[in-house]
Amino acid sequence: MIDMKYEITYLDLDHTLLEFESAEENALRLLFNDYDRKLTEGECELYKEISEKWWDLLDTGRCKKDEILVGRFREYFDRLNVKENPDVASQRYLELLSEQGITIAGAIDFLEEMRDRGQRMAAITNGVEFVQLRRIEIAGLSVYLDFVVTSERAGFTKPHPGIFHYASELSGIPIDKSVYIGDSLKTDWAGAKNAGMPFILLDLFAKEPSNNGVQVARSYEELLELLF
Repeated sequence: MIDMKYEITYLDLDHTLLEFESAEENALRLLFNDYDRKLTEGECELYKEISEKWWDLLDTGRCKKDEILVGRFREYFDRLNVKENPDVASQRYLELLSEQGITIAGAIDFLEEMRDRGQRMAAITNGVEFVQLRRIEIAGLSVYLDFVVTSERAGFTKPHPGIFHYASELSGIPIDKSVYIGDSLKTDWAGAKNAGMPFILLDLFAKEPSNNGVQVARSYEELLELLF
């Protein structure tokens, strides 16, 4: 029997298992196809900058999720002088995004190896629930995950420790016998730390200039070595 350090591994979704940048751009371009407008690369980058700024408001507790989902489109449309309804656009964009189930190269092989070794797995995400559940289904990830905890389901958003305690209650596994894998120090590491849960930073795309002394894996192979 393979010796496991942890009884369950919790995984973030975007930038950890699911590719987000191309999914986001695909959904945005499809949305603007509805308006008979082709976006430039610069206009796509502008949306990403605005969206990241609004998500940061959520992560720091300064804004609620429903406010950011529409607020980012209101600001984006103002910048582009687009005369469309941001509430309608936000819902349409989320529907389009929910069809973008693109896995990161190597993610499925990693999950297969984890399952073969008998490791229990579940996901914890701040993403919109119906979007993430649909993307998981399309990507074929549901067969590997015991359950998915969204911030909507838990009633807490990372980095609040409540979302991790909620996951622990669902799994029946104590916090200290679990581990969380994510790509962000600001939300994933901070949240796991707040909850007292061990954490490994999966920095596949060299996004984090400093690791703050936490364990870091630069590939799925390195991650497996840290988990077993």
